[in-house]
Amino acid sequence: TNITIRDESTGKTAIDVLNNTNAPLVKLRYDNATKLATTSGGISVTGDISNASGNLTLDVAGSIVLDADSGEVDIADGGTVIGRFRNVSSNFRIQSLVSDKDIVFVGNDGGSDITALTLDMSDAGTATFNSDVYVGGALYVPNQIIHTGDTDTYLQFDGANKFRVVTNGAERFAVVEEGVVVNEDSHDHDFRVESNDNANMLF
Repeated sequence: TNITIRDESTGKTAIDVLNNTNAPLVKLRYDNATKLATTSGGISVTGDISNASGNLTLDVAGSIVLDADSGEVDIADGGTVIGRFRNVSSNFRIQSLVSDKDIVFVGNDGGSDITALTLDMSDAGTATFNSDVYVGGALYVPNQIIHTGDTDTYLQFDGANKFRVVTNGAERFAVVEEGVVVNEDSHDHDFRVESNDNANMLF
């Protein structure tokens, strides 16, 4: 036996209990459109799920699976989408959508919140690590390793087969394919070699 309960004024809001032998189900309709229905696998919902106050908790015995056929899951605050998880050719893409806003990784270190990594989106994604960086393989540097707060002091890979050491904006020495070059720019600086028996030897 099928049972339908309708509102008395318009008849457009109803609860249907359908006694289908193969798949008995219950439907909740609003304005003659099904908004919630039981299925053999659980519940089917059409439209938004909102909670005017408090938190919304999903507590399951197994895994929580977000399956979006669009390949996108958005994070919004007050209706404004600020972040997105996206499937791009099976690559997992994490995207900050607000202009010049960073992606920040925060953890708990001994009971205190620490910012482990900040990706600065206003500076083309510059990565700032809070502490040491350990590299398990090779570290590829296309140009310079610059001393923080002292931008005219750096190590530079200046083209193929060349390595420079620069301090105060002046090249001190360079290792090139032909050999080692010291003070090629002819700055007024000494080249000093120290040993146990001599405090310094000038060339």
